[in-house]
Amino acid sequence: MRGIPCVVEGAVLPEGLPIAELGHSVENTQTLTQEPHDSLQTSTTRTFVLARPEQYVGLSSDLDPFILRHHNWPIAGACDDQNGWSCYRRGKDPLNPVHFEVFPAGNVETFSSHYLESLAEEAVRPSQEDLFQAYARHIHPAYPLLGPHEAVVSCVSSTLRTSIYFLAHSFCSSAQSIDPRLYEDFNSRALLLEARFATLETVEAALLFVQRHAYFSGLLGMHSNHIEIANITAMSNDLGLNVDPQDWEISEAEKRRRRRIWWAIYIQDKWSALALGRPSFLNDDQANVRMLRASDFAFDECQAPPEKLRTGTEVFVAMALLTQILSDILSTFYTIRGIERCMAKSEDDLFSICASFESDLDNWQEHYLNSLLNSRSFPDCTGSIELAAYTVIITLYRALLPKLSRLNALVYYIRRKASCAVSKVVGLLEGLTLARFRELLQMHRNGFPVTHHATARLHLLTGARPIGDESRSESPATTP
Repeated sequence: MRGIPCVVEGAVLPEGLPIAELGHSVENTQTLTQEPHDSLQTSTTRTFVLARPEQYVGLSSDLDPFILRHHNWPIAGACDDQNGWSCYRRGKDPLNPVHFEVFPAGNVETFSSHYLESLAEEAVRPSQEDLFQAYARHIHPAYPLLGPHEAVVSCVSSTLRTSIYFLAHSFCSSAQSIDPRLYEDFNSRALLLEARFATLETVEAALLFVQRHAYFSGLLGMHSNHIEIANITAMSNDLGLNVDPQDWEISEAEKRRRRRIWWAIYIQDKWSALALGRPSFLNDDQANVRMLRASDFAFDECQAPPEKLRTGTEVFVAMALLTQILSDILSTFYTIRGIERCMAKSEDDLFSICASFESDLDNWQEHYLNSLLNSRSFPDCTGSIELAAYTVIITLYRALLPKLSRLNALVYYIRRKASCAVSKVVGLLEGLTLARFRELLQMHRNGFPVTHHATARLHLLTGARPIGDESRSESPATTP
């Protein structure tokens, strides 16, 4: 089991829901079954013991990890004194020592067992199994944050359960009588409390919660998400998720889990910064987590994810790589100092920068996007990654056009490329199959306006015909 502090309330989850491993637990009454068909009927009681909260000691911390490395600290979980302050050492690199500050267990008063049970729990009890199955069927294959399928019965915290309820609500007919504001009210408060001493499960709950549909959050939903992203990135720093755990003395399952969470945070942060016109909360120089691989979504002994997660895993990995390119574009063209540097560059320099980004995008499309589009699955979750690719291209050209009014030769080139990108977006939306269209709108409603607004702005900059021009023939979404 992972050495991650977590207090949870018991819940029997149906087969098919991938659940992250939790902290210290003691099984009572009977052993968890490994048979998937028995897992739905078998009830197991678990007593969860609250592990001591730990926080990452940064390189510039007043604790000074370069001094801490000379002390013979115990390995994680080996300290018997639950009421004293201590440190755990993780990692073997003497040039980059990794320590976690461990607090007395009695000092923690923010976990979910210390505040009132969610009103949503009572409301969803008749539909709980259906909600979990809807999550496993519709949400997890498209966004496999929680990792591979586990056939055993597991327990999760109330905040993670509430996030699962929230995302699965639209896909669960038996839960339509439940007011989704119950989920919103509980997690909006509970996650802020748990963020003070966050666990990996807290971050997972927050990441799922921020994916909730925009119509639940009102017109200002995306703008309020910026505050939630700030809390998520703060929790990631406290947990040291920005440090690659390759040489840490932890299980392979936890290493993979930490990488999945980190790259999910990275993607969320950069795309929110783009959509809202805000600075990114993450500094790329402060992270060294290796890029995601398919094995990070697999069981410990496997190198490939379960078949039902294959497409979702490929989309996740491709999105992380695309987001790295987006991050470079944002830092080059969409920062105050970046604009000043660009305005001082010559036409040749700007053309070289543009060509470099175009080359990166072409390579990414050749190695990742094309293979995804050629191997469509059902449900089809590739619509968002294709729109994301066009959004990055549009973001690049939209940044260059206002800066090139004095450089006529390059302006014509950029306008031609930009118009081509816009045409591809319009063609994609016009030619969507009903399956892709429905999946795109329901699963990625928050990200949809990003491409729409970027396309509209680029039309104005290039002098192209408005998107809603009646002279253009309209083609409705076709059935498969």
